[in-house]
Amino acid sequence: MASPFDFEVVDAVRLDESSILRASHGCFCVHLADGKRIRLVNMRYDLFALMIQMKEVAWPIKVTVLRDHVGLVCDPRIMAACYHGWLCENCTPADLLPITQRLHKFLEFQRIYPPTPEESLCENDHLDQCCTASPGSEQLRQLSNGPELSEPIASGARVQSGV
Repeated sequence: MASPFDFEVVDAVRLDESSILRASHGCFCVHLADGKRIRLVNMRYDLFALMIQMKEVAWPIKVTVLRDHVGLVCDPRIMAACYHGWLCENCTPADLLPITQRLHKFLEFQRIYPPTPEESLCENDHLDQCCTASPGSEQLRQLSNGPELSEPIASGARVQSGV
């Protein structure tokens, strides 16, 4: 029986030079040994280019194709710290994003386009009282506008309760 952590690994043989100009999201494109082109969404281009330049790794690079033209770097020669703890949200199809990133995008979208009372997920008939005008709603709103997490929480990190 195959492990649920097995990936079909293929070789990426060279960088797609045209993707460098658009690498602002962090991801970049490579050409596979079979001639296909995929976008790697779990590593920043600048870090990858530095590793190649410093000869920390050399072509071919091990990658796995998630779907169509989207893939992940999965080369054991690259230190774990060099991989993103998240996938590029601009280039990864939404259904391939981890649930935490999908939730983040959902909440971000809801802040930009809040639901109308008719679309609200609130099951109460008194929407204005339970969701928008509750006694602590202003304090809650201020707390929720705190600093955004710029880095993902490290795997294995624990959240302390009662803090």
